[in-house]
Amino acid sequence: MLQTVKGIYRNGKIELAEIPENILESQVLITFIETKTSENISVKSSTEELFNPLRGKVQYFEDITTPTTEEWGEI
Repeated sequence: MLQTVKGIYRNGKIELAEIPENILESQVLITFIETKTSENISVKSSTEELFNPLRGKVQYFEDITTPTTEEWGEI
């Protein structure tokens, strides 16, 4: 029977978030899931730096300063 439990790998050890049911001893396969942690997330220092990759890629198809309710239908 296969069971999957969550855990975290930290400092060379695997810490299980839950105890597997009805297993006293077993072989395991460990799969590492790529996640962003506080150590590998860079902090953007300005809005210009944050939104620069979006420049020239965002398109507005409506006047966003005066929205309409036409798409809402009957209210």
